[in-house]
Amino acid sequence: MIKYATKLPQSTDDWGITLINNNLIRKKAICHTKDVMEYIEYILKYFIKNRDKLVVPIYNYKIFKHDKIYSYSYDMMRCGILTKSERNFIDSVGALLHSNYDSNENFDSKFIFSNKNIFEKSEQHPELTTFLKTVIDQNLYYDYHSGNIMLNEDGQYVLIDLEGFIRYPIKDNKQIWLTKLKYKPKSKSNLIGKNASLSY
Repeated sequence: MIKYATKLPQSTDDWGITLINNNLIRKKAICHTKDVMEYIEYILKYFIKNRDKLVVPIYNYKIFKHDKIYSYSYDMMRCGILTKSERNFIDSVGALLHSNYDSNENFDSKFIFSNKNIFEKSEQHPELTTFLKTVIDQNLYYDYHSGNIMLNEDGQYVLIDLEGFIRYPIKDNKQIWLTKLKYKPKSKSNLIGKNASLSY
């Protein structure tokens, strides 16, 4: 049975999480540059158009411009919370990943799960381990912590914070999502080269 959070973080008019109904959550955020806002919009459009097993379903979004900044929101499936042990495991993986972002050879699951502490924890969470290895090896998501992974209505692990797909430099990495948006697959697979699809 999926357990939902009984309390949500405090929010303002431009930032935070709002419960729309029993099945729907709205995230609000602020963006300070046009380049990053376009990047985020490409990502939102992509996951609205292409549902992915590893990412929370996104239903719609809105963008507003206020002088020199942007505010935006997107609606997504309400997801269930993880256990303390699962959250601790994710945070351990995230800490090691974040310390190795500048080393391309270390940004893969083999390196991360060769760590003794993480390997021992992974044995307690085989399904979560499979999920994390899959996402890590796709090398498209970069913000690993326990607040960004939850359970969908089917009890499957999903990424819930789409801003975690942002990577700098914006100019170079934004093109990945623009290319993915323009690509029209001939079959059900939406692969585009090595890092094309997050699905498994």
